[in-house]
Amino acid sequence: MFGTTPVRASLAVTPVQAARTASLDLSESAGGATLPAAAYLIDMTKPLHLIVVDDALAVFMHVHPELDANGHFHMLLRLPHPGRYHVYADAQLARYGHRVFRFDIAIGNGKRVVPTFGAPARSVAIMGYTVSLDRTSLPAGADAVVRVAIDKNGRLARDLHPFLGAAAHAVFIHAGDLTYVHVHPMGAGGMDMPNMPSDQPNKLEPAQLALHVTLPERGAYKMWLEFRGGAEDIAAPFVIVAK
Repeated sequence: MFGTTPVRASLAVTPVQAARTASLDLSESAGGATLPAAAYLIDMTKPLHLIVVDDALAVFMHVHPELDANGHFHMLLRLPHPGRYHVYADAQLARYGHRVFRFDIAIGNGKRVVPTFGAPARSVAIMGYTVSLDRTSLPAGADAVVRVAIDKNGRLARDLHPFLGAAAHAVFIHAGDLTYVHVHPMGAGGMDMPNMPSDQPNKLEPAQLALHVTLPERGAYKMWLEFRGGAEDIAAPFVIVAK
């Protein structure tokens, strides 16, 4: 729960190179404080998760700026092309709970692009893996379960490792109003251990997962299923429709 104390966030963006690299400076403050807060809880091995997508929902980035002693997160963000981007800052400020702030930024060409999707596909081949879902249509506003299987060389993958403290991450963004949902699948044998101190690179994760998710409204969502295959971080894109 968020609590009643207001929390504010600010993001300063400075293009630094050919409209494809941006310097980010993000901070949060609570209550009547004039200075940024500096105490964050570690969530899924990081104090801040920054999700960046472009207007078309074709580009997806999951990055982690560095926190300085004055409560500012900094990073150089290298973008694949100029345009409009949406930045989701997902963090837990100590004593004030978990919050997600969205910032809409323009780098170079800021022309609006409307997402267009083809028919939803239940499987995606990516970086030597095939990721399959048992459904791409979910009820809006109700808990649903999506079964996930990750194959490699024609059989269930045997080289999956923890990714940011979980077996996998799933990020959903609504194509219309950009609503953000972030959940963590669990293995068929039970819940994975969240908030591990490290990603335990030698631990093996199951290739069959159950994704529990509630999509709050009707419409098309872009979903990225993030996992670590071998030594690579992979984000498999899907289109999910809530009805």
